[in-house]
Amino acid sequence: MEIPINNYQDRQTYYGALNLLEPDLILEKYSTGNGENTVKFVENLQKKMSGKDC
Repeated sequence: MEIPINNYQDRQTYYGALNLLEPDLILEKYSTGNGENTVKFVENLQKKMSGKDC
């Protein structure tokens, strides 16, 4: 998957996860790559995956 960057001064950080049991790509855009956004992504990922057999 290619994500074009039109303005390198205004680029985004993307966090992603691949679910191999159900071919699915989870991709989220954040303004910066830091610890706070990493924790947010993991928490969102846990919410999406809760209740699924993984």
